[in-house]
Amino acid sequence: MKKDIIIFRFDKKPVICLNRLQILKFYNPDVPVYGIYGGDESELSEFKYVLNSYCEDIYTVKNRSGEWKWRYLFFKFY
Repeated sequence: MKKDIIIFRFDKKPVICLNRLQILKFYNPDVPVYGIYGGDESELSEFKYVLNSYCEDIYTVKNRSGEWKWRYLFFKFY
């Protein structure tokens, strides 16, 4: 059985991320969204507070800089 998911990658501007998640959920109400945070760990709690109600879960890599995460770990989708 195939199950669709949405992977939402973000690192800054939580209000803009919230708007994008609202649009994603409006057009895909039954598809779970998983967040991948690529910014600095010190700001993660703010993003979780703003975006948690739209994401099943939010993941990040600990003990790495935001620049490292964007450069080496996550693919960029445009």
